Amino acid sequence: LVQWITHISGQVFTVDQLNALVIPAHLNPYFRIENTQGKLLGCGRDLHALTRKIQAEGVLITSSKPIDNNSDEQYRSWTFGDLPEFTEVLRSGVRYKVYPALSDQLDHVKCMDFNHASQSESALRQGVLRLLVLALPQQYKFARQQFSANRQLMLLGHGLSGSLPLADRLSERAFYDCFLPEDQLVPRSAEQFNQLIELRRADLNNSVKKVADTMVGLLSDVLAVNKSLARLNSPLFSEAKSDIEQQLSDLMPTDFMQSTNQPWFGYLPRYLKALVKRVEKISGSVERDTTLMRQVQPFVKDYQQLLSRKSLVQVELTKLKWMIEEFRVSLFAQELKTSMPVSAKRLTEQVEKARKEAG
Repeated sequence: LVQWITHISGQVFTVDQLNALVIPAHLNPYFRIENTQGKLLGCGRDLHALTRKIQAEGVLITSSKPIDNNSDEQYRSWTFGDLPEFTEVLRSGVRYKVYPALSDQLDHVKCMDFNHASQSESALRQGVLRLLVLALPQQYKFARQQFSANRQLMLLGHGLSGSLPLADRLSERAFYDCFLPEDQLVPRSAEQFNQLIELRRADLNNSVKKVADTMVGLLSDVLAVNKSLARLNSPLFSEAKSDIEQQLSDLMPTDFMQSTNQPWFGYLPRYLKALVKRVEKISGSVERDTTLMRQVQPFVKDYQQLLSRKSLVQVELTKLKWMIEEFRVSLFAQELKTSMPVSAKRLTEQVEKARKEAG
């Protein structure tokens, strides 16, 4: 374009001059964004702002059904056929790639298409979990009874908020860890689903015990941290207390039993033990704690800013979250060791990956 302008005008024109030009709004393209059903999601001339707005509203998820085209069909067992990893649909002359999965509706599932493979994978895991619970009602009842009978666990967990009773959330966690570990391919056919049940069902009792032990240790450490924080009444500790309370909130949000995938769920007790050790050391050296806290805070700030963008894909952002926790372990409780190499440099690189992911 610069060469063409130079040729036509007879005057030397540079790239910098071209980049400095302000293009009138009416010369910018006008975009219309539609979903796979042809529904208008938004329109305007600023494509980036328009895309961010639509992603933040979460409306890019569609509900077309490649299997039976019945968006209202409810399933309580695997009677809907196979789920391909992806498929293509044609709408208004435009071909889209979509990723079929299941949507968990608590007492049934629905078939849905997603725009991203990572979204589809996450939804499919939750949908398969629901079908597993529905397929094994006696085993689920047994798991729930085991958790309910654990008096120590019920006392420690009293007051934990959630959409389901504590015993149900723990039972679903046990089912998830037993049947859907991270190295397990998620079934996409009835045959694979039934094979998964036969392969893993004998391990359910061990999974129930492991989840119970993990949660008892985890909630005991939370209790210890809160008791220790209550004793730090001096204004000298106010910044550290605020930082620790925020960390607890990030580690254990309302839905942490459902939303924290492995291996991170299994690492939660180590993060809490590191937090206990930090609290124990604060009173002896608040200056040291502040120095270490300052090393972590920039990355926490970056994480919170990226989280607020509500990107549809958050693989790198999730990794950043747990890398920050490992960094805290390396600073405040080195003796507990980290699960991965971590440093300020590695975190800086991960922040950049998360930024690219978020657009």
